[in-house]
Amino acid sequence: MYFQNKNIYIIGISGIGTSGLAMFLNEKNIKLEGSSDIRNKQVEKLENKNIKVNIGHNRKIQENVNIIIYTEAINKETNQEFIDAKKRNIECLTYRQALGKLTKEYELISISGTHGKTTTTSLLIAAFLENKIDINAIVGTNIKILNDSNYKTGTSKYFILETCELNEGFLSLNPDILGITNIELDHLESFNNEEEYISCFQSFCKQVKDQIFINAKDKNSKELKIPENKTKLFNEGKLPDPKNLIGEFNKENADLALKIANYLGLAEEKSLKGIQEFEGIDKRMMNVKDNIYIDYAHHPTAIKKALEGFKDKFKNSKICLIYQPHQYSRTIKLIDQFKDVFNKADKVIITDIYECRDNKEDVKNMNVEKFISKTNHHNILNGEGLENTKKILDDLRKEFDYLIIMGAGNISNLYVDLY
Repeated sequence: MYFQNKNIYIIGISGIGTSGLAMFLNEKNIKLEGSSDIRNKQVEKLENKNIKVNIGHNRKIQENVNIIIYTEAINKETNQEFIDAKKRNIECLTYRQALGKLTKEYELISISGTHGKTTTTSLLIAAFLENKIDINAIVGTNIKILNDSNYKTGTSKYFILETCELNEGFLSLNPDILGITNIELDHLESFNNEEEYISCFQSFCKQVKDQIFINAKDKNSKELKIPENKTKLFNEGKLPDPKNLIGEFNKENADLALKIANYLGLAEEKSLKGIQEFEGIDKRMMNVKDNIYIDYAHHPTAIKKALEGFKDKFKNSKICLIYQPHQYSRTIKLIDQFKDVFNKADKVIITDIYECRDNKEDVKNMNVEKFISKTNHHNILNGEGLENTKKILDDLRKEFDYLIIMGAGNISNLYVDLY
């Protein structure tokens, strides 16, 4: 292994990806520690594995550190740990570059796409585990079948990995198998337009050794130029229907997982059982308590599909959506697509806009009232922040059959006390 006999320091170790990598390496007896700007659930998990986590980034890197792995969420111009590492010429790898080094010795199965990556990766893990295959994996959330963890170390040759296109990061990988859920412009801080975005996926396809699984109903995916002998289609005919997941889009995710499992020779009956009985994952239409659900959706298409799936499952119910837009930059560039996405909700409350990798100009040019004015919803209100929204939760629970708390930022602070 590339990291064998090295001392690793991970800047931003509490991220959902970096924490999974840290715990994976730790189980492989690699010496490591790291830093985080906050204490969160992942810090607790790391410390329970006896991994040291320093809070804050104002320190010099220890002399014995050989490799720095860092999350791209840090500001490289102000992060003192990163600055010190560069001054001392310590090898610095992004999280995705580190994954590229780690997975070279495995048969890598990569799940990518704009929407549904985490769910599809988790469903594929479920299929493999039902077939008693001791896989390796890193996924973008904690899941029950991995004992509420986001990683697994195993003895088999297979490594199942959720991969993201942000900053073209997945180009650090060379998968044997690639599954693409769908392609729709996202991560506007990395791509100027849809053409650039699709081109990035096209480049990734060129790095795949064996097979690429393409969504037969997704226009952009189908337009990728891939040799026929490397292409397999999914989302055709009758689709699997995981009983604990909501929405037609999750049937498509399940079909991709099943098609990959079948291609690799797993027993279809067992794979289907694992997929059909999959319990669900953290923050993906997850029931928190009583009539409150949470969901990670933050792209207009994902929000629309999630609400349609929920309304279809709970017909004739009154639904209140509490939503936090993710990033000022994404909100500005996709604002026209938000016009009708909330129509399946009876009431919508916009808490605030979560700032992440935004510049001052983005923040200046967008606010909650502007966002609301661009939607067509008849009953949409400004929640005026998370704390103010939290004060009306009890009244909303009485008025509506279901509350859906949705977003990818710190909106989790709304429901953290409800667990």
